[in-house]
Amino acid sequence: MENKMDTLEDLVRIIRILRGENGCPWDRVQTHASIRMDMLEEAYEAADAIDGPLLCGGHSKGGNLAVYGAAMCPDVARERIERAYSHDGPGFVEEFLSGNAFADLSGRIDKTLPRSSIFGMMFETQEDYAIVESTEFSLLQHNPFSWVVDGRDFVYCERLSAGARYVDGSIREMLLAVSPSERERFVDALFSVLEATGAERFADIAGNLRESLPVMLQAAQGFDKDTRHFVSQTIVAILKCALLPKRPQIDMPAAGKSLAEQLEAWQSELLR
Repeated sequence: MENKMDTLEDLVRIIRILRGENGCPWDRVQTHASIRMDMLEEAYEAADAIDGPLLCGGHSKGGNLAVYGAAMCPDVARERIERAYSHDGPGFVEEFLSGNAFADLSGRIDKTLPRSSIFGMMFETQEDYAIVESTEFSLLQHNPFSWVVDGRDFVYCERLSAGARYVDGSIREMLLAVSPSERERFVDALFSVLEATGAERFADIAGNLRESLPVMLQAAQGFDKDTRHFVSQTIVAILKCALLPKRPQIDMPAAGKSLAEQLEAWQSELLR
């Protein structure tokens, strides 16, 4: 490969090298929060260097960032954006959705959610979205490579699952009860606790709870009690919804407890 990337696999390989143990020291220490402004600035530079229409998008928090960046970029760049894609990305608060920048872009946003979306349903007011089928169940549907494709498009369905609506209602109720600044702090804390596990996908956390739960517990200890309560309530609701109905036989052999008991013990320890 001569200074170019021919396939998605090339891009993934380069990212793994940069983020790996012997990769770039700067890349390894970056978080979603620290890299946000650099990503936006580089996106604007790329837009200046490219002729013609623009497409932007991302998955999960990357989808949220893509839509936000497209809406908030200079007018001359926003006018060139044909579509902005958010694949199971968190939504936005009412203040942003009611603003002129979002209104100008809204007809060009494609938001897709899997049937059992959790993260893509976060926040109280959602953009229009399409719901796609997945070969996985519940929380594992967050992995976009599980989404069903027919030809050049996704296979769509009519409504979200009952589990997704339940978790969305639980998170929404907690977020509506706090101020915008607290809401931002809570969501940042939630993702920092999840990222502390080093897992690339939430499915990796759910599949290895014996190691994941103590790491998340330690990561959350530095937060105040209200933040720890939000983090614990959200993670427990997600895991119970995702795993208990489908896998009631899952136990934690080392502790001799069922998954439900282990989650309750973890939550009690976190809130002490």
